[in-house]
Amino acid sequence: MKILQVVHRFPPDRMAGTELYTLAISRGLLDRGHQCHVLAGSGQPRRRVTLASGFENGIHVTRVVGSIRRAEDWFPAYDPEIEDCVRAYLDDLKPDVIHVQHWVTLTANLIAFCSGMGFPIVVTLHDLAAICPRMDRIRFDKVFCTDPLSTAPCLICVHREPWQTDHEVQGELALRQQMVEEGLRSADRLLVPSRAQKDFLGLFLDVEADRLEVLPHGTPHDLKAQRAPEEATRRTPLRLGHWGHFMWQKGPHLLLQAVRKLSDPSAVEVHLIGEAGDPVYRQELEALAENLPVTFHGSFTPEDIGAVDLDVAVFPSLCHESHSFVLDEAFQLGLPVIVSDRGALGERVGPAGLVFSAGVVEDLAAQIEKLLIDPTLLEQLRRAIPGDPPHPMSEHLVALERIYQGVTSSKRQRSVSQPDYLQILILRQQELAEREAAIQQEQLRFQELHSRTREYQARLERDLEQGKADYQQLLGEAREYQAQLKRDLEQGKADYQQLLGEAREYQARLERDLEQAKADYQQLLGEAREYQAQLKRDLEQGKADYQQLLGEAREYQARLERDLEQAKADYQQLLGEAREYQARLERDLEQAQEHRIRLERELAEAQEHRIRLERELAEAREYRIRLERELAEANASHNQLDTDLQQQIKNVSQERDQLKQALDRLLSHSVVKLYLRAWARLFEGPEGR
Repeated sequence: MKILQVVHRFPPDRMAGTELYTLAISRGLLDRGHQCHVLAGSGQPRRRVTLASGFENGIHVTRVVGSIRRAEDWFPAYDPEIEDCVRAYLDDLKPDVIHVQHWVTLTANLIAFCSGMGFPIVVTLHDLAAICPRMDRIRFDKVFCTDPLSTAPCLICVHREPWQTDHEVQGELALRQQMVEEGLRSADRLLVPSRAQKDFLGLFLDVEADRLEVLPHGTPHDLKAQRAPEEATRRTPLRLGHWGHFMWQKGPHLLLQAVRKLSDPSAVEVHLIGEAGDPVYRQELEALAENLPVTFHGSFTPEDIGAVDLDVAVFPSLCHESHSFVLDEAFQLGLPVIVSDRGALGERVGPAGLVFSAGVVEDLAAQIEKLLIDPTLLEQLRRAIPGDPPHPMSEHLVALERIYQGVTSSKRQRSVSQPDYLQILILRQQELAEREAAIQQEQLRFQELHSRTREYQARLERDLEQGKADYQQLLGEAREYQAQLKRDLEQGKADYQQLLGEAREYQARLERDLEQAKADYQQLLGEAREYQAQLKRDLEQGKADYQQLLGEAREYQARLERDLEQAKADYQQLLGEAREYQARLERDLEQAQEHRIRLERELAEAQEHRIRLERELAEAREYRIRLERELAEANASHNQLDTDLQQQIKNVSQERDQLKQALDRLLSHSVVKLYLRAWARLFEGPEGR
C-alpha cells in the first residue's frame, strides 16, 4: 500500500511529539512492507514555494520549501501557491491513502482539496489547532480558553500585523474555521489519541461527535526501567525529573515554584532535561532555580533519560495534552508521575501517579509533600505502573493498517471540494480597499510631515543667517579682546622687569642678613661651648656631693636598723610581761566566778532557812511579830548581798573587757611598757589585788 503522511514539520527539521510520532509510524509501516511517503512543511525560507524531495532513513520525504510560519502566523488561512504545488505532487504520486497529521504550515483547505481529488483521507487531531488559531487555546494573557468559537475572544487574542484591521482579522478567522471544518467533514476517518481529546473537541467542532474515533498512540520508543519495583527504595533527597521541550505551556516553571514552596526544599533534587527555544524563558527558569537543588541537563535523546537517576517524573502541563509521549517514557522507565489534570494526563495516569489542578502551584507542592511525608506512597505508585507499554507500536500499526484498508475499500462518495473563491476574492478586495485607505492616510500624513519639514528648513535657514551675523559680531569682539591682551602683555613685561629689579635688591639684602646671621651664630656657638664647660664642672661637683650624701644615708640606715633591732627586743619583752599579766587576770576572773558560786549556795541556804522559819512561825504564832521583824531584816540583808554580788560580777566583766582592749592596743603599739604600767596602776585597788 502506498501511504502518504502529511505533517507540518518533520525530523530533523523539528523534533516534537507529532513529528516524532509521524517518523515512528512511517518507519514501522515501511518495515511492514508498505511504500511510505512523507509530505511536510519546511523550516527553509524561500520567496516562492517549491518542493524538495529525497530519501531519509529509507523514507521518501518531500518538503514544501517556503511554507514556514511561526505558530502565531495563522494567516493567510488559504495559500493557493501551496495548493497548486501539493495538487501537482499528488497527481504525480497517486497515493492509496493520505494520513494528515497536521496542516498548520501548509494551507487550511488541505484536507478538503485532497479529499476532492478522490484520495481516501485519515486525519489525526493531535492538538487543538482545529478549534484555535493559536493551536493550544491558551490566550495572550496565558489563561486557558474554554469559550465557544462563536464567543471566543480570537479577534483580540491572535497575532496580527500593525496594518490589519478588526474587519480583516475577523474575515480571516471565519475563512480559516470554515475551511478547517469543511476539511474535517470531508475526511474518511477522524482519529484522536484519547477520550479527553475527543470530549474537548466535541464541545466546539461542527462535526458529528461519533466521527471522532479514539486510537491511542503507539509508544515510539522502547526504554528500559531503571530498577524493578521490588528493588526500588525510598531515598533522600527525592529526585524529581522533567524532560521535553521547555516551553511555558509545558509548565517546568511551575515545578520550580512548587519546590520553593516546600517546607524543606533541600529534601528534593530537580533534574530538568531538555532545552528552551526561547532564551527569555530559559533565563526565567534559571532565575527560579537560583539557590535551589536544580540541575539542567541540556538537550537529550529518549535513551539519555534513563541515564539520569530519578524517583518521580513531573509533567505540570498547562495546555490540553492529547496523549503525552513523556508519560509513556516515564512508565517504561518505571517512574511514578505527578501530572496536571488538564487533557489526557489525568485520564491516563491511573493509580501510578498523583494529579493536581493545572496551574495551581500550591496543589503541586502538596502532592510532592505527600511523597516526602509518606515513604510508602512512592512504593505503592511504583507497583501500579503497567508492566508492558500500554499501547505497543506494533499493535498501533496493525490498527492503522485496518483503518487504511477500510478507507481504501470504502465506496464513500467524495465530492470535489473547491474553496469558495468568491468569498476569498471579496475578502481580498476588502483587504485591498483597507490597504489603499491606509496608504492614502499614510500619504496625507507624509504630505503633512513634508510641509512641516519645509517650514522647519526655512526656520533653520533664518537661524543660520542670524548665526552668521552673530558670528561676525563675536569675531570683532574677539579681535578687540586680542589687542587688549597684547597691551596687557606689554604692561606685564614692564611690571616683570620692575619686579625683577626689586627681587634682586631683596636678594642682596637677604645675603647681607645671612652674613650677619652667620656671625651671630659663631658668637652664640662660643657662648654655648663655655656654658657646656660650666655644666661639666657643675656635674663633677654634683657627683662628689652625691657620694657624700650617699655615705651619710648609709650610716643613717645602719643606725635605723640598730634601733629597729632594739625596738624588736623591747617589744618581745613587753609582750612576755603582757602575757603574764593576762594569765594573772584570767586567774582572778576564775576566783571571782568561784566566789559567785559560793554566794549562790549561801543564797540557797538562806532560802531554806526562810522556809524553816516560816514553818516555825506556823508552829509558834505567839512569836509571829518578832519573827516577821527578823524575817524582814533577813530579807533586807539578802537583797543587799545580792546587789553586792551583781555589782562585783559587773566589775569583773568590765575589767576583763578593758584588759582585752588594752592588750589589743599593747600588741599594736611600740611603746608597750607605758601601757602595762598604766594598767597596773588601774588594778592596784582592793578588788584588783
